[in-house]
Amino acid sequence: MNTTIALSGKLSIDSDIDTLTYDWKLISSPTNQNSSVPSFENNISTIVNPSIRLDQSGEYIFSLTVNDGTVDSVSDTVTIYVGILQHKGYVYGTVKSPFTDRIWLDRNIGASRVCTAYNDTQCYGDNFQWGRNADGHEKLSSATTTTLASDVNIVGASFIKNISSPRDWTTTDSSGSIRGSNWSKTDGSSVCPVGYRVPTINELKEETIDSSDYTDGRTEAFNNFLKFPSAGDRKGSTGINGSRGTYSYIWSSTFTESSSKSYAIFFLTDTSHATNIYRANGNSIRCIKH
Repeated sequence: MNTTIALSGKLSIDSDIDTLTYDWKLISSPTNQNSSVPSFENNISTIVNPSIRLDQSGEYIFSLTVNDGTVDSVSDTVTIYVGILQHKGYVYGTVKSPFTDRIWLDRNIGASRVCTAYNDTQCYGDNFQWGRNADGHEKLSSATTTTLASDVNIVGASFIKNISSPRDWTTTDSSGSIRGSNWSKTDGSSVCPVGYRVPTINELKEETIDSSDYTDGRTEAFNNFLKFPSAGDRKGSTGINGSRGTYSYIWSSTFTESSSKSYAIFFLTDTSHATNIYRANGNSIRCIKH
């Protein structure tokens, strides 16, 4: 990515109509070892409308201080989002697969940043019960209930516990077809931003390595271009969040009608593989572009 954006300080005024000078500064930019420091065109950062080249997706914050020849103004800031999406209060960048050329979000749904390590708590994101929308249940601190939902689209904000077979969070849609369709929506009404959806298990497998020979599956998952964290999970039987920094499940939209389970990719210390698990469990989601 190589994007040029124009900043503007033309609304700055001085009551004495003094000549103003401008001082633009870059306050923060995305953290990426492959990126260069953004530079103002012709290295000019002291004009009213400078341009600057940005080489990667993410959030950039600039400040402007204006001087009337005597005193500086209070600095103002502007935030620029480049190549990223905003969805339900979070921002997301994108990454392109070196294996399939598909476009993915650069972090889990609900994560505040791209992972810096497999146990980076700020990139864990939310834990969704399979097929549920972002209704509040996915948050770490959400309340729990044992009352099963009778409508998969009108549920409430509580995480639903179920210790009885088939350990689902709803009494309807036993096959999973309705919820699988919900998670495949690309209109932004489900868990993913507009134009994105929850991937199938095959799409996840094509981007990861299915292997039982890993020395440390957590590290392999983090080293993947998707930078998966070991976010742990939330147990469908107890509602307890656990094993954060130890392993992770990444939900897919693929379901198995015969067993009332759904598929996820599982990362542990010595393995990475596809598995089908109970739908009441709360796990991570990574969205793919449709």
